[in-house]
Amino acid sequence: MIKQFTDKKGQTAYIVQAYGTDRRGNQVRRKRGLHNPSRAAAKKLEKSLIEQLVSIKAGDSFSNMTYSDYLLKEFYPWLDETEPQAYDYVLKSVNKWAKPIMELQMDAINTNDIRMILDNVAKTCSNSTVQRVKGYLNKTFRYACDGGMKNNPCANVSIKKSVGAEFMPEVLTKPEIKILLQAARIHKPDWYHNWCFVLHTGLRSGECHEIRRYDVSLEDKMISVSRSWNSKLGISKCTKTGKFRTIPIADAIMPMVRELMVGDPKGHLLPRNKKWDKGRQSEVLKDFCRSIGITPVKYHSLRATFLTHLLSSGCSIPVCQKISGHSDLKSFMIYIRLAGVDLKGATNALNLDIPGSVSVNKVVNLFK
Repeated sequence: MIKQFTDKKGQTAYIVQAYGTDRRGNQVRRKRGLHNPSRAAAKKLEKSLIEQLVSIKAGDSFSNMTYSDYLLKEFYPWLDETEPQAYDYVLKSVNKWAKPIMELQMDAINTNDIRMILDNVAKTCSNSTVQRVKGYLNKTFRYACDGGMKNNPCANVSIKKSVGAEFMPEVLTKPEIKILLQAARIHKPDWYHNWCFVLHTGLRSGECHEIRRYDVSLEDKMISVSRSWNSKLGISKCTKTGKFRTIPIADAIMPMVRELMVGDPKGHLLPRNKKWDKGRQSEVLKDFCRSIGITPVKYHSLRATFLTHLLSSGCSIPVCQKISGHSDLKSFMIYIRLAGVDLKGATNALNLDIPGSVSVNKVVNLFK
């Protein structure tokens, strides 16, 4: 229904209204005002409102909402209730990258909008991050489709393997490891055992956090890994892959492990730390590395350091993969490439003849 009137400025204006019902039979009204438009514009608006009402009757209760309103009023509350462990990651990622579509109507967002967002992510982030952002966006629209939205704009978006920058993991050199542990023993005794343990086991932060004394066998020199700490939820859960594994204890840290084994068998092996409990372990390590003049690495980089040096030392790829807990070789390949173990000695096959060493004093200057 279109009502024409003259506003206070003497200009032609329209009130456009449309009536309908939702899928439960409740009456729904949509009303908009237009100042100084053409009659055709009012007709176009009326058609748009009627289409919205048709969508609502079909079950799409989000069609008249902006993406921002939908996230705040519908999706985030649902996610917090059903997947609290994913809530923070999804919220931060979507709020960071989906800004271009935040004020668009839900039914106006299309595949090109999603591609534009992912192209922006790919300019500064790795392929895995691009995939993760797409997954989070897809999750938001899947829930909307469950509520009646007709099309998921993420459905037809594919990501090429070459999309996204690849970043080389930060790894400490052996001299840097020595500097770190020597300095930590004196200046960071509350973190020394922690860092030393990770550098000799390659465990993830959450896995280290949940190692208990009864998980350690001094006789067999083995550690059983079956739990991980989630700092976001403040709970102990299964490992990242959901599988347990057993890893050997290096002889170099056996004396330290024996010291740590003194106490309640059910107690944690490594000393507790509030910043570690809250997931701020990388912040502590980076700041300390800067203060002693070595590469400022994240906590997870200690795991990368362990794996890279273990491969370089001659440990076989299958054994390293089992120790690390990587479920497939694809995700482990980056450490193999970083260590270069599959390439060692390859260039020796060239066997090119080169001149022997020549004293600089015996070189004849041909340009005199």
